[in-house]
Amino acid sequence: MEIIDLYDENKILTGEKIKRGDEIPNNRYKLSIHIWIVNSYGKNLYTKKVIK
Repeated sequence: MEIIDLYDENKILTGEKIKRGDEIPNNRYKLSIHIWIVNSYGKNLYTKKVIK
């Protein structure tokens, strides 16, 4: 089970947590990072999604 921290609209940690897959409450946000590595031919070599 993955636990995700929730943030407010100013990216300030609220201390609230949810389980991955649970609905995010109104006015709360989770941080995520998407990494795409693309070669000179436009082919996607690597994709990674990181949820903080």
